[in-house]
Amino acid sequence: MSIILEINSLIEFDVEDDQSRIMRVLYIDQASDALVWIVVYQSVKIKIPQDLPILTKYSQVLDHLNRHLGRKLLYDSFMAQPVNNMDLTDAQKEIFERNWKILQPIVSQSPAILIDRKLRGKLVLEAKKTHGSAKTTIYRLLRLYWIGGQSKYTLVPKLENSGANGTERISTQLSQKRGRPSRIAKYTKIPSSPNVTPEMKLILEKIGEDFYEGKRFSMLKSFDEGLKKYFKAGEQTLPDGSKKIILLPEHQQPTLMQFRYWYGKAIRKNIERVGIAREGEIEHNLKFRVLNSESTSMAMGPGSIFQVDATIPGVHLVSRKNRHHLIEKPVLYVIMDVFSRMIVGFWVGLEGPSWAGAIQAMMHMVEDKVEFCRKMGIEISPDEWSSHHLPDAMIADRGEFEGYNASLLVDSLGIKLSNTAPYRADWKGIIERHFKSVDTRIVNWLDGAVRLNRKGTKDQRLNATLTLDDFRKILTTHFLEYNLTNEIKEYPRDTDMMRDGVRPIPIELWNWGLKNRSGRLRTIDVDRLRIMLLPRD
Repeated sequence: MSIILEINSLIEFDVEDDQSRIMRVLYIDQASDALVWIVVYQSVKIKIPQDLPILTKYSQVLDHLNRHLGRKLLYDSFMAQPVNNMDLTDAQKEIFERNWKILQPIVSQSPAILIDRKLRGKLVLEAKKTHGSAKTTIYRLLRLYWIGGQSKYTLVPKLENSGANGTERISTQLSQKRGRPSRIAKYTKIPSSPNVTPEMKLILEKIGEDFYEGKRFSMLKSFDEGLKKYFKAGEQTLPDGSKKIILLPEHQQPTLMQFRYWYGKAIRKNIERVGIAREGEIEHNLKFRVLNSESTSMAMGPGSIFQVDATIPGVHLVSRKNRHHLIEKPVLYVIMDVFSRMIVGFWVGLEGPSWAGAIQAMMHMVEDKVEFCRKMGIEISPDEWSSHHLPDAMIADRGEFEGYNASLLVDSLGIKLSNTAPYRADWKGIIERHFKSVDTRIVNWLDGAVRLNRKGTKDQRLNATLTLDDFRKILTTHFLEYNLTNEIKEYPRDTDMMRDGVRPIPIELWNWGLKNRSGRLRTIDVDRLRIMLLPRD
């Protein structure tokens, strides 16, 4: 009976001294009497190249099999089995897809890459540049692909075989020292530190609580103080009468690395407690708290929520009547639509932060922007700044938006008003971030901008040249440019937006939202709004 070889066949050869070698056939070309195979398994004592495919003669392999010097295996235990993506974890899916994306352009060149080393090397180098993977990693994936039957499922990582499935290893002082020995330990044969027993683990956690959290020391300072408290062998009286703490021998002390590891592991599930202990609740909530969501998810469409806030730009202005006279720094109010990030209204003046300044900003919010820009000497079309509406809800600071005046928004206009808690500027993160953008892109480059004063430098107030009208015009052009061209890199676009090709630019998000989302926009006459918001007496 003649032997028939196919691609992916396994052939086992017996070698002297009960050693064996298993080869997988990767390619056959009977016309040119060529066969390419690769070593799948070989005994340790056999020394032949095994990492890459080997070209040999097809007739020679058949001759060896017919003379019973080798045999074709009927059962293939090395073949990768197909895997259902639903059975993979997220981590396995991510690694599997990344590996296949690296390998697919290379193996699609088969059988050329099995024979031509130069072509194979060129494709590997291109994959390295494209994906940033090391050449050794790409060749390792290639070998896995070939010995697994040229199936992409060989690239599925077997993460279930890694680690100890979340179990924590328990050590005792009498057990063998775990971990890689240090250079000193290799030389002296004395461990440089003890095993971390359950009792020592509690001590390391206590050091962190006492010094890192309680006294707000650095990690290194906390560790040093902890050694003096919990690993003290005694005290020595110095000639000047002071006391010096004598620590236990080094092989009985934990290391800084052990402290960082075990204390870090203990607080991982309650990191917020540590942040509050070290920074204080107000500072932690403002800068370090975990973000469970972002503002955009609260808005269903344009006009659902507007954010309003005021800031004092760091620039000195001069009087329009006499440019040699300085006036106080201006107050800037900005109103922004949460859904589209469109600037829907602003005001810069000398009032405020106060209810009078807030009224001016809300007046601009409902004003015709074409006419407003024309007064500034700027010609725009209605499509370039089309917002002139009242929102369904507003998020503002306490202060001017608290009390009787602010209740007019709720009672007369039906606007839901929400004030942020004290010291929680992060609740209006979108508009707070835009204030920083105004400073870095506009204010810091103006004459008279407030900068760090150094001895011998000119008083920056003497550089002031802009009037309030000049500054207002500059801000108008900035907000126009922002609405029309600024791309919001971290905007959370949903599936519908990506399908319609909407770029995260305020004007595009605004126009798309008007057509596809249930916005809550309402219009009102400017004069009527002014009368409704004026203070009562």
